[in-house]
This record gives sequence, structure tokens and C-alpha cells, in this order.
Amino acid sequence: DIFFAQTVPVIESYRNDWKVIDIDAALEPEEVNKLIEKALNLEEIEKSRIREVTTSEKDLSELSKLYKIFGEWYDISSRNIGFIYNSPRDYLFAYEIDDKLVWTISLSMCLSAGKKPYMMIDNFCVDEKYRWIGIWKALLEKSENIAKAYWCYKMVLLSNKRHTEFHKTYVKFGLDSDIALGFKKYI
Repeated sequence: DIFFAQTVPVIESYRNDWKVIDIDAALEPEEVNKLIEKALNLEEIEKSRIREVTTSEKDLSELSKLYKIFGEWYDISSRNIGFIYNSPRDYLFAYEIDDKLVWTISLSMCLSAGKKPYMMIDNFCVDEKYRWIGIWKALLEKSENIAKAYWCYKMVLLSNKRHTEFHKTYVKFGLDSDIALGFKKYI
């Protein structure tokens, strides 16, 4: 089961802090997630931990480690991160736990021929250890608030087809995968 395969490492990582959780196998995944969040004191995700990524050596190092999830070929560019940081239409946010970047999301406001822009969400990336603790919702809420501030008429999120375990969370947030079909060509 994908859910438990992703949850066990989180439980194991907190065993050293004596935060062992007994889980009834008959519980639904949503209930298990709530138990874990409660045991780890993560019921309320502190949005103040969400911040913009900078070109500091620390951020570049942490981001480089995190983005290895995309593959060894994926190299970050301090130049591009600087452009994003200084852009009025682009953002690269991170969620930080214990001084470590564990989750990122990249936002771009895209102009269209219509009256309103739209938001493109990319690099929604998480350290495997923190996948099921609810941070995704805090980052998507922040993204939606920014999209509304820019008067965007839609949010577009591309996700790897293989990451089906995340697709349910996107739908739960209100993103609809039945509306459009996305295509990519790496060049």
C-alpha cells in the first residue's frame, strides 16, 4: 500500500524522539494521517514557515539536495533563482522544518490574450520523509491567495503521471484533472 509505504519512514524518523505511534490497521488512511499529525504536533501547519527561496549558499545547497528527487540530471541555477526572487510575477516558496527545506513550490503568473492572467504551478517537490503531514495544503492555499491577488482566472498544476498517490490530494484541494490534458516535451 503506497500510503503506508510513505508513512512508515515518517514514523521511523520520529522514533528517536520517542514519538512512537500505534496505528490500528483497520483505520482509513485519512484517519491514520490525522493520528500522525496529532502525534507529531502538526495539526496546525504554521504558515510562517513558508518562505521564499533565496540565492543564499544554504538555500542553494538545500534546494539542490531536495531537487535530486527529479533526477540526477536536474541542476539548479542560482542565476534563475535570483531572477525568480526579484521577479514581480514569479515565486519559489519553501516550507522549512528544523532549518531544512523539505517542500517547494514554484509559481508563475502567465499572461494570456484574455483579460486575466493564470498561475502555473511547477516543482511541487517534497522530501520523502515529510510527504504525508499536510504541508501540501498550506503551500497550495498560499498559492491560491497569490493567484487571487493577481486576479488569475485559473491555477494550472502539472504533475508526473507516475505520482498517482499525490493526484488525490490535488483533487481534494479543488484542482480538476478531468478538465485538461497536459503534454511536455523536454528539449
